[in-house]
Order: sequence, then structure tokens, then C-alpha cells
Amino acid sequence: MKLVDAVSGEIDILKIDVEGAEKVLFEDIKYATQFLKKVKFIAIEIHDELDLRTKIYHAFRINNYFYYNSGELTIAVNRSFMK
Repeated sequence: MKLVDAVSGEIDILKIDVEGAEKVLFEDIKYATQFLKKVKFIAIEIHDELDLRTKIYHAFRINNYFYYNSGELTIAVNRSFMK
């Protein structure tokens, strides 16, 4: 089961620390967009040995997120849910 199939509504906060499996979530931009449009806030630990940081940041930008780094976490906020 994929993440987008498991959730029918919005997700307030999604913490992602999957020890490198973030590749599965972000390698296909269409799939990433499906779940990113449902999530208000994301905290993700990006494992740089996979060389995905640029791809993840791109997915955030095209899905209306702003993001910043705090220690080992990247925090992303979906502007679409801001009022």
C-alpha cells in the first residue's frame, strides 16, 4: 500500500525518517505530488548519501511549500493550507 492510498483526507504533520527509503517517496514527482498536496507540514531527515536533497527540494517548490533546515531535519510548510 502506498502512502497516498492510505490517507483519504489531509495530514496535519508528517514526520519522515525512513533511513533512506525517502527515495521511494520522491523518486517519482507525480507520486510525490499526490501525497504532498494532502500534507500541511513535513519534517524530514534527508539522507544525503542518496543524493536526493535537490529532488526533494524541487518537489517542495513545485507543490507550493516553503522549507528550511533545523539541525538534521528539513521542515516544509504547505502554503496552500495557510489562511
